[in-house]
Parts: sequence; C-alpha cells; structure tokens
Amino acid sequence: MADVLLYPNTFIAPTSGIYHFDATLLWKGFTGNSANDFAGLTIWVNNIAYVGDRRATTAVSFSNHISADISLFQGETVHLTVYHSNSTPQKILNITAGNRFSGRFVSTL
Repeated sequence: MADVLLYPNTFIAPTSGIYHFDATLLWKGFTGNSANDFAGLTIWVNNIAYVGDRRATTAVSFSNHISADISLFQGETVHLTVYHSNSTPQKILNITAGNRFSGRFVSTL
C-alpha cells in the first residue's frame, strides 16, 4: 500500500507476468484547430515510452485508444500520459464509460 501512496498515478507490478492494458480518451473536439494539431496517449514502462496513439485533431469529437500486452517483472512500473499540441486548453467528453485506463494480470512469464 505504501507504493500506491508514493506513486498514485502509477501501476507497480506486484508479481512478474504479462499484463493487459487498455486506454481510451474521448476528446470533445478542438477549438482553434489547425491542420498540424495532434492529440495522443502514451503508455510508459519504467519511464520509457512503450506504445502510443497519436491522431490529427478535428473540430468534432474524436478518440485515442491503446491496447497492449506488456511483460513486466515484479516492481516495474506503468503509467499513462495524455497530451495535445494545441496552445488552447481542450476538453474531453465527460463520458465515464468511454474514458478509461485499465489493466489486468494475464499470465505468469
């Protein structure tokens, strides 16, 4: 439990194995959108980018999604970052069923 308090936004593998992670974020649509804007999600393992989804933005709703199986040793960490390139603050859709970051243990190594 102490690890959760030290790293509140980070999953720490309790045992070595293969874990499955899913992340989805629904954007409301970008204001001040330009042809060069993008938005994305990245899953990081031990602070190294592991997999990501980057999309060109639009003025209408769109989403980012990642699904990955990751081999982890006990104590290794996983966290998610969300980013966009637009200089204007942007909004995500307030749909709790659609916005998520989840993970589960699949099998031992």
